[in-house]
Amino acid sequence: MEPVPDPSERLTDPRIIESVVALIRGGPGGDRSAAELDGGPTTLYRIFDSEEQLLYVGVSGRRYLGRFYEHEDDKPWWLEARTIRLTHYSTRRASLEAELFAIQTEHPRFNFLGRGDELDP
Repeated sequence: MEPVPDPSERLTDPRIIESVVALIRGGPGGDRSAAELDGGPTTLYRIFDSEEQLLYVGVSGRRYLGRFYEHEDDKPWWLEARTIRLTHYSTRRASLEAELFAIQTEHPRFNFLGRGDELDP
């Protein structure tokens, strides 16, 4: 699977743009600062099962392996994970935009936030 192209070039639906802005800001009423969003490198990861079906898309800072340990501890789907693919971005803002775009276009089985559902198991 190829990395997600720069989503800012492909996001045209106002509802999707509004979702991106809300996610980037930390949800409704979010308080992430511009400095935090434009800060250092961030990694977008995609987790696949043994049949290459996309299970989950997520974002983590430089210590993304710690995020995988968290998933192992609290996500029942983790036992299905077989392949992880990484895409590195220079800012958190860029990775969050790519994450939301991936969730809305690639339909990972266990992402619910960003799709319009309320819960993210």
